[in-house]
Amino acid sequence: MVIEDIEDEFVTRLILPDEQQHHIGQVESLTTKNITFLKSKFVSRSGCELIDYPMAECVGIEYRDERSVFTMIAGGFLVLLIAAIAYLLAAMWDGLTPGLQIPVGAMAVGAAVGLRWTFMSRRHKFVFEMKDGAKLKWRSRSGDFKYKVGQANKIV
Repeated sequence: MVIEDIEDEFVTRLILPDEQQHHIGQVESLTTKNITFLKSKFVSRSGCELIDYPMAECVGIEYRDERSVFTMIAGGFLVLLIAAIAYLLAAMWDGLTPGLQIPVGAMAVGAAVGLRWTFMSRRHKFVFEMKDGAKLKWRSRSGDFKYKVGQANKIV
């Protein structure tokens, strides 16, 4: 069976229309015949355009389950900062002025966000290799791993 003989069926949409400004230069959607790529368009009101690449030109698709190193490091620094503040408060408790208000809830929320960034920064990444040597890429945001599992499984 040749690819041209089958109907063009929609496989998945990787980027929703309201997320397009954050994913310029990435694969937008996938059908059985085309890979739709979101390309930056200079001096345009929308800022981007959709370009279709034929699936017949694709020689390989690579999938990676990766971690966002920058998000992990930022989360680790945030946790260390909150821990240092808590240590300094405990060490200098007697020297604090009476009536000082300490935002304990804000420190707890900061620690929770830092732990989430550190340990939950997984993301999906697809690399579509074309015959001419071009590589079309898509990767989810680091916090959207579990929300994009369905789309990733449809491609895999």
